Amino acid sequence: MKQIDGNNRLWQVDLTLTGDTDAELHVVTGHMREVIYSGAEGWDRLGTLLFQLGEFDKAQEVYDILLDQTRTDYRKSPIYKMLGKVKTGQGEYKDAIAYFQQSIEIQQKILQPTDVDFATTYSNIGPVYLSMTDYPNALSYHQKALDIYQKTLPSNHPDLAASYNNIGLVHEEMGDYSNALSFSKRALEIGQCLLPANHPLLLDFRKNLEFVKRIM
Repeated sequence: MKQIDGNNRLWQVDLTLTGDTDAELHVVTGHMREVIYSGAEGWDRLGTLLFQLGEFDKAQEVYDILLDQTRTDYRKSPIYKMLGKVKTGQGEYKDAIAYFQQSIEIQQKILQPTDVDFATTYSNIGPVYLSMTDYPNALSYHQKALDIYQKTLPSNHPDLAASYNNIGLVHEEMGDYSNALSFSKRALEIGQCLLPANHPLLLDFRKNLEFVKRIM
């Protein structure tokens, strides 16, 4: 166990398994890595876990330290993005957008305009504007994400389905139920081809579509 960055509240504890023959343990840890730690390394994993648990203040503390210790723009971009997500969870929407924009500024220096990293950032910004009831900006950023996904991903990719669903949600909030229905149908059609019937994402797609149908 060691103290991290002189912070009295944050310590690194290294744990060692006493054995590696428990098959169920391997399944559980493998699932955790896939769902919670996807793409994350080191202390970023802790920040991701805290974020998933809704411990936004603690997650921010971890990412603030990571940002302070990071020197290259390439590595700062995803940290800014996670700080944006943390601020979204805290309901501090203007700060969230500021962090996402910092991530985009770095991406513009090092990535091609159609890189999917732009799309994921745009997809993070869209819901922030939706929460602020700024529907034009919410729609604009979700559309930017969709444009990139359509150029770079297979037509049946789950991220594309999620993008259609996001746009459908904005149209729904705007009272444009015809477009909401159209985009929600596209999301569900793709999801049904890819995901098991009880997958949470597919259940969301179906719930959103049924809601729009009831309103109409």
